[in-house]
Amino acid sequence: MKYLTLLLALCLLGCASNTQVIEGELGGLTFIDAQHGWAVGGAKEKKVFVASTADGGAHWETTLMPTEHITPLLTGVAFPDSQHGWVMGSHGQAYETRDGGKNWAKIRPPGD
Repeated sequence: MKYLTLLLALCLLGCASNTQVIEGELGGLTFIDAQHGWAVGGAKEKKVFVASTADGGAHWETTLMPTEHITPLLTGVAFPDSQHGWVMGSHGQAYETRDGGKNWAKIRPPGD
Protein backbone atom coordinates (compact mmCIF):
# COMPACT_ATOMS: atom_id res chain seq x y z
CA MET A 1 0.00 0.00 0.00
CA LYS A 2 1.04 3.55 -0.58
CA TYR A 3 0.23 4.71 2.94
CA LEU A 4 2.79 6.99 4.48
CA THR A 5 3.05 9.61 7.10
CA LEU A 6 2.30 12.88 5.34
CA LEU A 7 4.85 14.57 7.56
CA LEU A 8 7.57 12.64 5.77
CA ALA A 9 6.36 13.73 2.34
CA LEU A 10 6.04 17.36 3.35
CA CYS A 11 9.37 17.39 5.18
CA LEU A 12 11.07 16.33 1.97
CA LEU A 13 10.02 19.77 0.76
CA GLY A 14 10.90 21.44 4.08
CA CYS A 15 8.91 21.79 7.28
CA ALA A 16 8.84 23.51 10.62
CA SER A 17 9.21 21.71 13.94
CA ASN A 18 5.55 22.34 14.82
CA THR A 19 4.14 20.64 11.70
CA GLN A 20 0.92 18.68 12.27
CA VAL A 21 1.40 14.97 11.65
CA ILE A 22 -1.27 13.38 9.43
CA GLU A 23 -1.07 9.73 8.59
CA GLY A 24 -2.52 8.96 5.20
CA GLU A 25 -1.89 8.60 1.51
CA LEU A 26 -0.49 11.39 -0.62
CA GLY A 27 -2.58 11.61 -3.79
CA GLY A 28 -1.31 14.73 -5.54
CA LEU A 29 1.05 17.68 -5.28
CA THR A 30 1.34 20.90 -7.28
CA PHE A 31 3.20 24.20 -7.09
CA ILE A 32 2.24 27.27 -9.13
CA ASP A 33 5.54 28.98 -8.37
CA ALA A 34 8.52 28.54 -6.04
CA GLN A 35 6.46 29.57 -2.99
CA HIS A 36 2.84 28.41 -3.40
CA GLY A 37 1.96 24.72 -3.35
CA TRP A 38 -0.76 22.27 -2.39
CA ALA A 39 -0.72 18.59 -1.44
CA VAL A 40 -3.86 16.43 -1.35
CA GLY A 41 -4.72 12.91 -0.27
CA GLY A 42 -6.62 10.70 2.12
CA ALA A 43 -6.29 10.56 5.87
CA LYS A 44 -7.47 8.02 8.41
CA GLU A 45 -10.97 8.09 9.89
CA LYS A 46 -12.86 8.82 6.65
CA LYS A 47 -11.24 12.18 5.93
CA VAL A 48 -9.46 13.78 3.01
CA PHE A 49 -6.86 16.52 3.35
CA VAL A 50 -5.52 19.54 1.53
CA ALA A 51 -2.22 20.99 2.76
CA SER A 52 -0.93 24.32 1.47
CA THR A 53 2.29 26.29 1.68
CA ALA A 54 3.01 29.92 0.84
CA ASP A 55 6.72 29.83 1.70
CA GLY A 56 8.12 27.11 -0.53
CA GLY A 57 7.32 24.29 1.88
CA ALA A 58 8.88 25.66 5.06
CA HIS A 59 5.43 25.75 6.69
CA TRP A 60 2.23 23.89 5.77
CA GLU A 61 -1.40 24.52 6.74
CA THR A 62 -3.67 21.48 6.60
CA THR A 63 -7.42 21.27 6.15
CA LEU A 64 -9.14 17.98 6.95
CA MET A 65 -12.54 17.40 5.36
CA PRO A 66 -14.90 14.58 6.37
CA THR A 67 -16.29 12.25 3.74
CA GLU A 68 -18.79 9.42 3.83
CA HIS A 69 -16.50 6.99 1.98
CA ILE A 70 -14.51 4.28 3.75
CA THR A 71 -11.36 4.75 1.65
CA PRO A 72 -11.36 8.39 0.59
CA LEU A 73 -8.51 9.82 -1.43
CA LEU A 74 -8.02 13.12 -3.22
CA THR A 75 -5.83 12.48 -6.24
CA GLY A 76 -5.95 15.62 -8.35
CA VAL A 77 -5.21 19.23 -7.54
CA ALA A 78 -5.21 22.25 -9.87
CA PHE A 79 -4.58 25.93 -9.15
CA PRO A 80 -4.38 28.42 -12.04
CA ASP A 81 -3.41 31.11 -9.52
CA SER A 82 -2.85 31.43 -5.77
CA GLN A 83 -6.56 31.94 -4.96
CA HIS A 84 -8.61 29.64 -7.21
CA GLY A 85 -8.29 25.88 -7.07
CA TRP A 86 -10.00 22.55 -7.43
CA VAL A 87 -9.33 19.12 -5.98
CA MET A 88 -10.87 15.85 -7.10
CA GLY A 89 -10.64 12.31 -5.91
CA SER A 90 -12.00 8.84 -5.61
CA HIS A 91 -15.74 8.26 -5.33
CA GLY A 92 -16.55 11.46 -7.29
CA GLN A 93 -15.31 13.84 -4.60
CA ALA A 94 -14.70 17.39 -5.83
CA TYR A 95 -14.06 20.63 -3.95
CA GLU A 96 -13.41 24.24 -4.97
CA THR A 97 -11.69 27.16 -3.24
CA ARG A 98 -11.71 30.85 -4.11
CA ASP A 99 -9.53 32.01 -1.22
CA GLY A 100 -6.31 30.07 -1.66
CA GLY A 101 -7.53 27.01 0.23
CA LYS A 102 -8.71 28.61 3.46
CA ASN A 103 -12.25 27.42 2.71
CA TRP A 104 -13.44 24.58 0.49
CA ALA A 105 -16.90 23.96 -0.97
CA LYS A 106 -18.03 20.59 -2.24
CA ILE A 107 -18.98 20.76 -5.93
CA ARG A 108 -20.33 18.40 -8.56
CA PRO A 109 -17.47 16.92 -10.56
CA PRO A 110 -17.42 17.62 -14.30
CA GLY A 111 -19.48 15.12 -16.26
CA ASP A 112 -21.56 14.13 -13.25
